[in-house]
Amino acid sequence: MAQWFWRWCSFTDVRYWSNDSHWTFGPQDYNNWNGTKPGNDQNIFVPRCIWLVIDDSLPTIRSLRIDGVVEFQQGRSHTMYVDNIIINGGRLIAGLPESPFNGSVDIILQDRYPVTITLPYSFPLSESRTIAVLGGLDLHGSSRNVSWTRIAISAESGDNLIILRESVNWVVGDEIIITTTDRAISHTERHRIASIENGTMIRTVAPLAYTHIVLQQPFSNGQMIDIAAAVGLLTRNVRVINQNSSRNLFGFRIVVTQYWTNVWDSSASTYVYTYYKGYARLSNTQFIGFGRFDETDNSDQQSGIYMNSLGDWNYQRPTYIDSCSFDGGFNAAIGMFTTNGVPITNNIIYNTYRSGIAITGKNNIVQNNLVTTIYWSGSAQPTSIAQYNMNNDGAIMSRNAVSVIMQNNLVSGVERLAYRIQGEACPGTYTPYNIYNSYSNNEAHSAMSGVNLWPLDKGFVYSRKCVIIRGFTTYKTWYYGFYINTPRNITIDSCKTIDSQVGIFTYVIGPSPLTHISLGSRINIVNSIVIGSITPNDCNDTIDSSTNNFRFSQMAIPTVSTRLTNGKSGGRSGIVFPTISTYNGMPIRSWNGIGNYPSLDGALLIRGVTLAFFNDTCDRHDVAIQVSQSNDDGQFPITTSSMLVYNTPADNIILNGQPNLGVVNPNQCGDMDCDGLKKDLVTDTDGTLFGQQSSVFSQAESLWGNQQHGVGDFRIPMVAMTNLSGQRINISSIYPYRGISRSNSCVLHSSWGMYQCINNNYYSMLIIESMDSDTETRRLSPIAIMSSNGYIDLINGPQNHAFCNGYGCRRRISTFMAIVESGQTYQIYLTSTPPRSMRFRLINVDSTIRCILALYYNSLQQIDVYANTAYVSPTNRDPNSTVLKLLEQPNSVTLSSTPGANYFDSRTHTLAYFLINGNTTIDVKVSPLLILNFGLPAIDPATFYNGDLVAKLAAVFNISPDKIRHVNITSASNPNRGRRQTSSIKLNIELRDEPRASSVSSAGVLGEVLSNIGSSIINRYQTGQLQIAWKYFNVTGDVIPENLYVQEPFDLSSTPLGIINRTVLLIAPANCREQSPCTTQPILVAYDSAGNIIQKLGSNDHPWQVQATVIGQSSQVLYGAIANYSNGQVQFNSFSLPGIGTYQIKFTFISPMDVNSSFFLSTNLTVQTNNIVVTEAILAGQQVNNIYVVNASDTFDISVMPIDNITGLELGQIQWSNWTWSANVTLYNLPNFNSHGSLRAQSTSRTIIDVATGTVTVTNLTIDATGMYILNITLVSSDNKHFIQVASNAILVKNSTDTLIVDWDQLLSNVTFSGDFDAINASNQLEIKRAMIYNFFIFCGMPLISDITLLNGSVVAVFQPDALPTNISAAVAKILKNANAVSDLTVKSVSVNGQSYSVSSASSGNGESSSWSINSPTLGRNIGLIVGLVVGLGGGLLLTIGIVWLRHKHKQMNAHRRLADEPMNNKILTSDDQQKTQSSNVEAHTIQLEMETNVLCPERIPSPSVNRIGSGRHNENVQSQPLATNTNDMELIAFD
Repeated sequence: MAQWFWRWCSFTDVRYWSNDSHWTFGPQDYNNWNGTKPGNDQNIFVPRCIWLVIDDSLPTIRSLRIDGVVEFQQGRSHTMYVDNIIINGGRLIAGLPESPFNGSVDIILQDRYPVTITLPYSFPLSESRTIAVLGGLDLHGSSRNVSWTRIAISAESGDNLIILRESVNWVVGDEIIITTTDRAISHTERHRIASIENGTMIRTVAPLAYTHIVLQQPFSNGQMIDIAAAVGLLTRNVRVINQNSSRNLFGFRIVVTQYWTNVWDSSASTYVYTYYKGYARLSNTQFIGFGRFDETDNSDQQSGIYMNSLGDWNYQRPTYIDSCSFDGGFNAAIGMFTTNGVPITNNIIYNTYRSGIAITGKNNIVQNNLVTTIYWSGSAQPTSIAQYNMNNDGAIMSRNAVSVIMQNNLVSGVERLAYRIQGEACPGTYTPYNIYNSYSNNEAHSAMSGVNLWPLDKGFVYSRKCVIIRGFTTYKTWYYGFYINTPRNITIDSCKTIDSQVGIFTYVIGPSPLTHISLGSRINIVNSIVIGSITPNDCNDTIDSSTNNFRFSQMAIPTVSTRLTNGKSGGRSGIVFPTISTYNGMPIRSWNGIGNYPSLDGALLIRGVTLAFFNDTCDRHDVAIQVSQSNDDGQFPITTSSMLVYNTPADNIILNGQPNLGVVNPNQCGDMDCDGLKKDLVTDTDGTLFGQQSSVFSQAESLWGNQQHGVGDFRIPMVAMTNLSGQRINISSIYPYRGISRSNSCVLHSSWGMYQCINNNYYSMLIIESMDSDTETRRLSPIAIMSSNGYIDLINGPQNHAFCNGYGCRRRISTFMAIVESGQTYQIYLTSTPPRSMRFRLINVDSTIRCILALYYNSLQQIDVYANTAYVSPTNRDPNSTVLKLLEQPNSVTLSSTPGANYFDSRTHTLAYFLINGNTTIDVKVSPLLILNFGLPAIDPATFYNGDLVAKLAAVFNISPDKIRHVNITSASNPNRGRRQTSSIKLNIELRDEPRASSVSSAGVLGEVLSNIGSSIINRYQTGQLQIAWKYFNVTGDVIPENLYVQEPFDLSSTPLGIINRTVLLIAPANCREQSPCTTQPILVAYDSAGNIIQKLGSNDHPWQVQATVIGQSSQVLYGAIANYSNGQVQFNSFSLPGIGTYQIKFTFISPMDVNSSFFLSTNLTVQTNNIVVTEAILAGQQVNNIYVVNASDTFDISVMPIDNITGLELGQIQWSNWTWSANVTLYNLPNFNSHGSLRAQSTSRTIIDVATGTVTVTNLTIDATGMYILNITLVSSDNKHFIQVASNAILVKNSTDTLIVDWDQLLSNVTFSGDFDAINASNQLEIKRAMIYNFFIFCGMPLISDITLLNGSVVAVFQPDALPTNISAAVAKILKNANAVSDLTVKSVSVNGQSYSVSSASSGNGESSSWSINSPTLGRNIGLIVGLVVGLGGGLLLTIGIVWLRHKHKQMNAHRRLADEPMNNKILTSDDQQKTQSSNVEAHTIQLEMETNVLCPERIPSPSVNRIGSGRHNENVQSQPLATNTNDMELIAFD
């Protein structure tokens, strides 16, 4: 009640309704106040200071406004029919907390008339069937000692006796409910009490239709389960009732809120700005027909009782809801916003849609409530709409709360989620002193999913890194007992899950492995009970698959279990191996599917957990711990301790399953199994799980030799199958075993598909990462892991997760998971060249777990090893050298070495050995190494030892001697060193720099320094200058090298070098046009003195270059006149000549690094052409800096680059011969579905010709209406010789307030058209089709919140709509009805938010509707995904306006506005557009603007195709005439 009530009322004026003489207050709305109480259908206003007691029968009331007090008199039976009640600072009283009402009150809310009663200014609520509480509401029925309790013993169907656990004071005639204990939520029964004895024995009028059970099971560790049906009391003597039928799903609302307004203070003769804040004290009241069905994001506001902006709880004016019953509704019983500390206790909520209690705010108390029979909101909708309904609210929901106290609640019977919560903070988390957040003893029966935390739920905001789910029990949740999918670490503590298909499924959203960030994600399940099937005789207790709820929740169906080879179906799974990956797109995609590649670290720890009643029953094989069959990529290890296994045979403890053959294809795992079902590890640390301390891991070799699965000796990398001479070896003689390395203690359990290694806890997961930038595009697998005890295991890595298919889309990260045993040495062989940088980690173990790893390199390289980022010198480093030099000595890396100790066997096996343990991350990097192999004729080897060889070589190379790290002299016929004379000599020299001190340091090795040294040596050798220096410094007397092979830094092999002797022009330039690349480009070849083509001139980083110049015009600048020598030739690509005429060209080498210029003076390497004729240019154009999305009426620029029409290449200059370009821009007329906007110029619009970038840009254009458009850009040269037309990419114009989803990988809906994608693309019509399709979608009313992209697979348009099912339903129906609407395309199928629909027969050509059908959605990762090459939006990325992070994007999804103001009308978006002639379209939409004279002229322009259209010359004279039109109204623009 407002503050002024008592301050301004000096006395309380009590009036009685029955006394006519008391009706003298007013007048307002009711005109006959003078001594006569109101009759029917009047507005009634009770002013402040009036206390009106209802002591008589009431008329039917339209609106009752209470500024004073209205009280129902005790001891009477009252019925009030009223349209709405407005408590404006006053109070409505039916009993008080200390004096409950002892008669009966029925407030029956109707909806007969509009609200006409006078209301204060800015009053927040004016609607029928509403109690607006801006004062005080007291409803208190007779006290009942117990609102709900549990049954003491099972109650069988057919009986009418129910025995309760505690005594109640209910009476004969009361209505009760008894909740379901099976999977049918409709089996909660409503009964009337016929008799009651001792307060605990109730007999019902009608017998029970279903059995309601009690289950109790103690365990030896002190844990206990106790499941029982609940019995709740519905009947109350104070009731609020919705009069209308339930068919319109529109019930009453009680809104408790606040507002400010001006109130007249008669004593001061002024208005006082007054704050009104409502409160409601409700107890033992029955609410019948509450809430209003709503499918929008504002659904909470339509709750039966909605508390809005009440702030913190105030004990002087408290709001609470206690011991009430909510009996049949159409939305949540209780909702709130910005309201804190409200107790919601001991209530019963029965039979409504969406939710029972939806909590936000802080410190609200939800305690001892019974919520039952909560239907999914889609169950109230027609199938055509329900199929798009994405609502998944919880029956009790706190996902948007800051904090909540939730205790002793029971949810029983809910079609979707029982609890959707934010969870608790983990220990050590700072929480403000005034925040109270805790959960305990909450229970869920008979739900699709019991306890839920979803990826986009904000969670407990004060605990960003970790969340605890504590004190929940779930029973017969038919999909998931606990579904926890969150970016936080997870702890599930003191919870119980019983008889669920999946007991506990956890998913931590971790960083992508592409970031190379390891967060160490952890899941803990502690002190809990997980039961497979304890309910007797329940094999027939199955889900009703005929409901829309079932049909449209296919993505929720768990796919973690597998069908066994013995025919038993995959059964219930207690705890599923954790998934740690990026967001998986649920609920639109599979709930238990993996989002992308696995993260880099993770573990599940299970401690103090009871696993019970997992057996083979009901033709199922139930399993306590399940390797997820839906995660083919990688699953993280499990560690257990202090377990209790009860009534569970050994065969049912764990199940691995077999790899999925369905993902062995080029678009997913490639040509062999991925590793998610082959590298799974459980460590039982104390023997309480498996009976003995054990490591249990996958039978990775189970399908070895199976060609379909791509696993066998035939997949071992070839480098591992050959010896040093390249001959194939008998690999099985050295490595006779396959799979993960094992000892004699390991036993295969075929029923598990796993090995148990008894008394061996020394297995761990090894993570292998390629750190190179091409980790997704360069395939390293299969990788062979070959152990020192004779095992070979193969690793393939995770699957491709790209959105499209085709070779260009196949991306698979080179990050791998292996299972290794401590104490072993593992040789690692890659199928392809090892990356320059690799990282190795043993996860979830300590320093006692250690292995020696040996990585094979297929060429001599310099390998640097870093342990926890610090450089570790090789064990064979020369201790007497101040720089890194390696000694040729045996490998000394042992298991007792320091972590990171390393040795590179570079001369024989090229294996890099290093020690790793659980506390050390090892980085292995290839450092720059330059290898020179000089071949010399027969000389006495002693020649090399005459003086300091290294110093001489350093002088020859002009480098510091410390750069030379290794010199080796061998006979060409004998690789051993020797001093005897031989037929020839090989001098091997290795140069390198010092390694960096840290793997994260930028100092140290400078690759470019060694590259420059290599370039200098190569250049000087290929010109003969190195040989001169060699002789000068007397390296080998008068003998000089005959040949040189060079292995440059990071190369895999040596390349022979030739000494240049002459150059030949192999192909001369021809078919040249002015400023345009010649159609035939010049090619030059260099030869040595023996006439051999030289394959390489210069180094990799600094190849020799040839420059073309015009003979006689050396100052003439030529475009594309310089080209590199590589692969045996100089190949020019864009050589062009400046103008029409005849030219002679000469080609000369540019002097390379460290080569004396005199060499080119003495050696004639210049070649020249005959006369080359240059003709007139033939030009075209292409759009550059594409614009994809703009706001309506916002300015944008459009740019075109003139190009050569023959080659499609850039021009040397875009203007020449003193002419210039003029530009004209128009709207392109689509064949149909044109948007209705206009293109306009601004006063600041200009044409900018940028000769440096070769572009013509028209600036500051606008389009004034939403839709998708294509622009015509026309360029005309001032001499009228050149005419270019370009059609732009499709431009999406949106409202400035719209937010787009721009991450194309998360566009989850698509429409497939029959059509030839490749032909459309080849004809440059793809963007036109995209614009038409987009506008067609808008025409059909599709509420788009994204752009669209087109994929190959017929023609597939991928997009994302908003989440309002009504809008989507109508749009899909219209798309399917108008399947032939887009010219040359026919709709085949539609997939929206995981639901698929197909056109069963083609539409007729005259636009008649087609028939269509709903398809069952496909389970799995690729729901609705279409294969093909992404080519939309100009062949590039979908959008250039940035990437919105996925979590933020999906939070905003329902808030997005449509991208068009209204669906386009038929007149604008039909084939009428095709009937418009091109000329009339141009006349209506084209102008030309002379910027200097401001003369407006129309121009007739032919219709172009998209992107690049050109003609040789434009010979027409442009005819101009004035156009008497205001420039502000111009739609299309032309500029000079």
